Amino acid sequence: TAGDADVCACCGVHVARTSQVQMIAVRDSMNYKGGTRIFLGCGRRVFADYMAKNQQCLDISHALSAKTDEIYSKVNDKIAECENLKIALSAAKDELFSYWAEAVPAGEVGFMAKDGLSSVEIQRLCAKINEKCTTACVVSKQTDGTSKIVVYKPSQEDKKEAIQFATLDDIQEAINDIDLSDIQDLR
Repeated sequence: TAGDADVCACCGVHVARTSQVQMIAVRDSMNYKGGTRIFLGCGRRVFADYMAKNQQCLDISHALSAKTDEIYSKVNDKIAECENLKIALSAAKDELFSYWAEAVPAGEVGFMAKDGLSSVEIQRLCAKINEKCTTACVVSKQTDGTSKIVVYKPSQEDKKEAIQFATLDDIQEAINDIDLSDIQDLR
């Protein structure tokens, strides 16, 4: 025993000499019944695991054009770059949605059909249409063949408040108000 360490059976392989153990790695630990269990690995399995992880590090360093000791900072740089690209893409989409909304005639109901928009993008497009129309209706055909139909009405208290999903009655009213002969294909 070593101090207060538990001396329960390990169910592991026993060796004749400690030199047979070779490498030792601590795999995991967990609190268990007031003590700590430590999971170890040794020998060829630890060496094989080390070699696999080393190869992954080398592959990542080549992909990032970085030395292996620079991987962490390069990955953080890539994460920051992705975040900046997301912000730029969001701004570009806002401009695009404003451009599309300009094509919608002002009035009670503004209608637009655009394929492949996500739910968030549909909401953002509806918000742009609501700047000139009381109700916005956006239909977006998805890549799986389904379509999303969203009708938005801004809150009555303040047009700048968050846009809310319309009730089923509002949707039916908006659909009834649409004169299909006046709708142009705005794709």
